[in-house]
Amino acid sequence: MGNTGFSLALMMALLLLHFVVSFSTETTPNISTDQSALLALKAHIVSHPQKMLKTNWSTTTSICNWVGVTCGSRHQRVIALNLSSMLLTGEIPSDMFYHLSRLQVLY
Repeated sequence: MGNTGFSLALMMALLLLHFVVSFSTETTPNISTDQSALLALKAHIVSHPQKMLKTNWSTTTSICNWVGVTCGSRHQRVIALNLSSMLLTGEIPSDMFYHLSRLQVLY
């Protein structure tokens, strides 16, 4: 019976440790996660005849200044993407909308 109580306490301590580590490693979405999501989108584009993303979407420039990207003034997060006139071909990464948590408009 004594070993059962110890084993249970050990399992509870390990579960608590796992929860604390998992919680502390989760990141709150911010402008950096928005940038990562847009760069992942860029990597999934297989054809962009106008080369707008190649020449404009650069880590040396704030994503709020990228062509087709609109950031909100309050949180400086991506709220709109208008890529409709760029003739893009490719896939939208499945987790893009999870990371662009403030996105309201997509063209």
